[in-house]
Amino acid sequence: MKKKLFTVILAAILTLSFASCANISDSSSTTERPSETVTASFGIVNAAITLNVGGTEQISLKDVVSLSSADFTYSSYDPSVATVSESGLVTAVDEGETTILVKAGDLRKQVTVTVSDPYKLNNVSYAKLKALAAISGGTDGIGISPIGAGGDLSNYAWHGGTNASTAGKADFEGTSENTAAVARTAVANKNYASVDNGDYVVVMSAMNGNNLPQDAAHCAVYYKTVVSPLANAFRLWGWASKSDSPASPASGKGSFRVVAYAFNADYTEYEEYPLVAADKGSLEQDENGWITYDDVDDTLNGHIANAPADNMFIYHVKTGSYDLIGKEIILTVEFMGVDTSMPDRFGIKRLGFMLDDEPNIALTSAAQVELFSGNTAQIEVSKQGAATRGTMVYASDNSEVATVSETGLITAGNVDEESACVITVTNTNVPSVELKVNVTVKPIPETSFNVPAGLTVSNGTTAEITITDKVSCEAGFSFRSLSEVIATVSNAGVVTGVTPGKTSVRVTCGELYKDVPVTVTATSLYGLNLNDLKAMGNLGTVGGFPAALDFTWSGKTTADNISAANTDAKIHLYAKDGTTLNDLGDPSLVNMICNIGGNGTAGVQNALYYKANTPAAANEYRVWIRTAQVNNADMCDEIYVRVVTYYLNEDGTAYIPYVMKLNAFTDAAATASQDANSGIIHISGGTAGDAFMNFVPTAEIFGKEGVIIAIETFALGGSVQYRAIVRRMGFDA
Repeated sequence: MKKKLFTVILAAILTLSFASCANISDSSSTTERPSETVTASFGIVNAAITLNVGGTEQISLKDVVSLSSADFTYSSYDPSVATVSESGLVTAVDEGETTILVKAGDLRKQVTVTVSDPYKLNNVSYAKLKALAAISGGTDGIGISPIGAGGDLSNYAWHGGTNASTAGKADFEGTSENTAAVARTAVANKNYASVDNGDYVVVMSAMNGNNLPQDAAHCAVYYKTVVSPLANAFRLWGWASKSDSPASPASGKGSFRVVAYAFNADYTEYEEYPLVAADKGSLEQDENGWITYDDVDDTLNGHIANAPADNMFIYHVKTGSYDLIGKEIILTVEFMGVDTSMPDRFGIKRLGFMLDDEPNIALTSAAQVELFSGNTAQIEVSKQGAATRGTMVYASDNSEVATVSETGLITAGNVDEESACVITVTNTNVPSVELKVNVTVKPIPETSFNVPAGLTVSNGTTAEITITDKVSCEAGFSFRSLSEVIATVSNAGVVTGVTPGKTSVRVTCGELYKDVPVTVTATSLYGLNLNDLKAMGNLGTVGGFPAALDFTWSGKTTADNISAANTDAKIHLYAKDGTTLNDLGDPSLVNMICNIGGNGTAGVQNALYYKANTPAAANEYRVWIRTAQVNNADMCDEIYVRVVTYYLNEDGTAYIPYVMKLNAFTDAAATASQDANSGIIHISGGTAGDAFMNFVPTAEIFGKEGVIIAIETFALGGSVQYRAIVRRMGFDA
């Protein structure tokens, strides 16, 4: 029964099929039946895509009807957020949202793309930081190399910056090309924080609102740089605002820090180095580098209470925990609001790395040395710039003639006849410079004698050199002071102290001579006796160019700093008869004038001096000093000057002088040389610009109380007038 039924159905199907064929072959014989229409369509599996910057995802289609892959096209509404390929591969470019339009004929579908960036620093993507142009090491210093007409990149004020020039130095709107050499800005939330153009100040503003992080930067100024090998410090000249004005209220509070971020080569990871302040006034800095302030004590100038003078914060570039020298970094000044009732504001007037001079070394002792066998001589070298951090290396080309120690002490060998050698002096940080000292060694003659190991005499008093163990010296002895400015000596060997300091008296018999070191101590200075000097006011421990020793950068004047009364704890002046001290109408300078009409006499002509406690340690002592820079019949472009530290001996009966040794002079247009015996420095020529003399103090003078530190001038020949112009001095801690 089932088989028969199947046969009947099959016959029916065949009959219908033949009938259809008949209709196709002869359409005129029957009426045409309409065919069914198939509608094209498609769907999208991932209609909402979320990616990190740099990530990709393929748009996946579903339920595709009557369409092939060639029918589909893809386009992005905002390629700056995400792009899409011809095959539908989405690539995330930057944070934000966009839409990908998928088309097939008349059909349209949309894919929402959300891009986020987990790799950000202060709301700026690592990718953007990687693409930024680095500011070269020569343009990130204070007052160095201008960029365009806007002045120094890192200088927002000192060149009279205008609205336009300040805007040219910082990218306030985030529109500058990555290749532009400008500082950048960033904020955490524009409703609560901003970075604005304040004409000559970059102003960072923030409130401690609920939408801002409570322990991170609310806004920042940043730029990329490779830290110069010559960098010695970073300086931030800031400004703060305090105002009850309804139009522009400001709390006078805030918290800021300077941070260097050192990325790896791919800009996927970084090390964070909050810079450690070397000078922050009496404000506190926490372990993360934040310096918090709560008041402004000078609203006109925006000076933060307890900050350094002029809000000039100074930071180390190298400590036990970090070393920025030579690194490519993202340098940031970050600000965090602390007040909840009104905005906090912190402004940047100027910032950048302070650079040493180009490294160099020069001989300050003789390049030709003549010794008898067994005698010694000390090589003295001045170091400039990074050479101060390098290691001195001394090498003799013939150690049988003379050897040289690691500190440059030459010792003559035992020779039977006159011999010579050359000692080469180098510095590990100045590989291009080699200094040569030519040494001649002579045999010890038949004559011999001994002299005292040293002699100490007070200024104005005398002491006699006693000669012992004389052998074959029938010709007698002669005596010569190597610096009569410090001490004189008679034909009989009686030494007279003239000016406090150190020199030597050379005792000669025939070809043999021996030097007696002479120290002239002081029982009086600048017309003051010991009791007067002991009663002098003391500035206390000062270092790092404090305002008390600064006639210009602090905005103070000579009237603020200089006292006529020696009991006041200020800087004092001394003028010998026939000399004068005159500021020439400029209250930021002290002008020491001597040899007026050629009437200079022996000893110190005039001086700037003060009493203080020396720091336990310091990098150097610096003095801003220059000549009058004129050269005519009455005045010359030369000065003779020295810097001296005086401290009391143990029994308090005399001041022991320490004449500081010149290490470098930054005025490239001037020449400066120091006499090895008197310590007096001769400066000739120069410009009105950078004129710092750098001295390297030894441990001998550190940690002393009641020390007198003086800049002294001398008249050493000729009838012309000398003028030493001083602006600033102090220990650089």
